[in-house]
Amino acid sequence: MQTFDPPSSKVPTITAGAPTNSRGAIEKQWLELAGAGCDNPSNCDALFSLDAPVPATGCLPQLQPENGELLAFPVILHTGDNFDPATYGSFLRAFDFKAIDASGYTSAGLSTGASINCAESDTIPASLAKRSKYSGFVVLDVPTYATTLSYDPFGDGGWEWNLNGGIA
Repeated sequence: MQTFDPPSSKVPTITAGAPTNSRGAIEKQWLELAGAGCDNPSNCDALFSLDAPVPATGCLPQLQPENGELLAFPVILHTGDNFDPATYGSFLRAFDFKAIDASGYTSAGLSTGASINCAESDTIPASLAKRSKYSGFVVLDVPTYATTLSYDPFGDGGWEWNLNGGIA
């Protein structure tokens, strides 16, 4: 399994009341830290980042993508002292991600039979512990027309990453 360390070239910052886009999401860059349950990185319940996707590997050939392309998004996750598994449930799980196209149409259902049967699938455990560090992948079945990836586990807008105008 490949592991990832947080980028060391910048000091991570999280701004209280970070600006949101028209969908209420905080726009992020690949490898930019995002925090849940905090105003700054030193007291986050969870601190995480996603990196640009790579093609998923080792997928079952009999299970073809339903939406477009199977992509593995490298992720790091650090849980803090106040991380409560009962509050966060299964954090960074594929079913909380959505794809958005250039017109704003949102597609859910990025976790498919094909996406859960790749070598990188389920590398972040479903049960997380406080004061722990994890690295792995989130594998998603992403529509080829998608321009934005959204992660909104709490229904409050969440975070969005630009897919560089689409993945096709």
